[in-house]
Amino acid sequence: MTLVKSTGNKKVNLDFNKEFISIFSDKIRSSDIQFINQTLKDLHESDVANLIENLSNETRTKLIEIEEFNKTSLFKAKFFRFYQLSQ
Repeated sequence: MTLVKSTGNKKVNLDFNKEFISIFSDKIRSSDIQFINQTLKDLHESDVANLIENLSNETRTKLIEIEEFNKTSLFKAKFFRFYQLSQ
């Protein structure tokens, strides 16, 4: 993952490489909720949307099924993506 810019405590404009996506997917499969929630909390909503879009359908489904997962990040990312598309 390459950090291009940061604003405040949110990292923005990240280039997610295959290795990071693989690590994040592994954390989802192992239900490492602390890693998942902290990663998504630290990212800007547009970067969360990009990360989620790069996950396989199976991995996205598993992420949503994890009860302890803070789904607020997903809702913010969806809203942000919807807003971008409406502009």
